[in-house]
Amino acid sequence: FKHANDKARACFAASISDLLDNLDQRKQQEWWNVWLKDYWENRLQGVPRKLDPAEINTMLNWVIYLHDVFPEAVDMAVRMDLVQSMDPVESMDPVQSKYQQVCTRYQQVCMIPKIDDPELIDLYPNKLAEFLLHLGKSSMEFFFYIEDLSIFDKLLEKSLPENLEKELQELKTRINARKKLAWS
Repeated sequence: FKHANDKARACFAASISDLLDNLDQRKQQEWWNVWLKDYWENRLQGVPRKLDPAEINTMLNWVIYLHDVFPEAVDMAVRMDLVQSMDPVESMDPVQSKYQQVCTRYQQVCMIPKIDDPELIDLYPNKLAEFLLHLGKSSMEFFFYIEDLSIFDKLLEKSLPENLEKELQELKTRINARKKLAWS
């Protein structure tokens, strides 16, 4: 892994996302305890190399799949520097394999799938709010794509600490403004 390039590390992270999505919670917990938590901690420490933006984008997806360790995964995710911009032209290479092209597109979308999972909202409203607020710090246009902003309303119905509630309402307002601006 020390000699892998940025795209290979990002594709590896994307593969982990896909695998986590298809594992049951028992297996996810096992992965977390056996190697994934240590791997993530090492990556945060720059071992074997500093995290690059595409790898960060893909690793952020892991949080949503790790239900049983969601609070710990959020704590890891909020330690990651957020991507402030990516040049889609720079990362496109006409001689890439189809797999590499898919990975490149995946890195640029920056979607967090299943972020509005009702189980996460009910079990971990504070941690989910913390994760959303961290993602909202990115200056990337629609860093995380939420078609339906009801996740904010659902979280705001929970008994969140006052500071989280205020910051979440502000983030919702900013996202709404971006969406209106984009569609006007």
